[in-house]
Amino acid sequence: MSGWFWLCTVLGLLSLEVDGKSNERNYMVVINQISLRRVEKEYFDDVHCVLAQIRNRSTIDCSLILRRSVDKIDMEVYLDFMRPNNQNIRLFNARLEVCEMWSFVHKNPLINLLAKTFIKVIDPNIRCPLRKNYNYTLTNWYLDENDFPGYIPEGGFQTITEYIIRKKRILRIVTRGRIIY
Repeated sequence: MSGWFWLCTVLGLLSLEVDGKSNERNYMVVINQISLRRVEKEYFDDVHCVLAQIRNRSTIDCSLILRRSVDKIDMEVYLDFMRPNNQNIRLFNARLEVCEMWSFVHKNPLINLLAKTFIKVIDPNIRCPLRKNYNYTLTNWYLDENDFPGYIPEGGFQTITEYIIRKKRILRIVTRGRIIY
């Protein structure tokens, strides 16, 4: 009888845990603000982002239209985490080539996870060079809690993403949010 009990217990726990991740998270990733700064008009006809709170989820829609074709564009990304005790931790600072980002595995698993969330919602036909007068869109992008570990400490976060062409910073996107339980 105790053998069946342990078997049922193990099977029950396995049904709750898949690949070390719980099916249900007891926290939410809330994005409070997204802002675009330092937009160089010589490169963009239009660039804008809209943040919405829909059904307890923060979603972002962005649109970008380039004035000229771009062969190479670099991206610097910083992710800072702010604990409730005001201790700040830089989780990563990375420089990536945008055109390569969609096709390689980065050594930082958090960068891979974030890239995976973008790949889910962007046009799968994006290729470099990036074309002028083409509307690059990001629709209903969100951070799915089920993609993250079962526990993330409560606190705030900020990402700063800067796009660079020929050593000139052409766009800066700042996103702020928090992890709540």
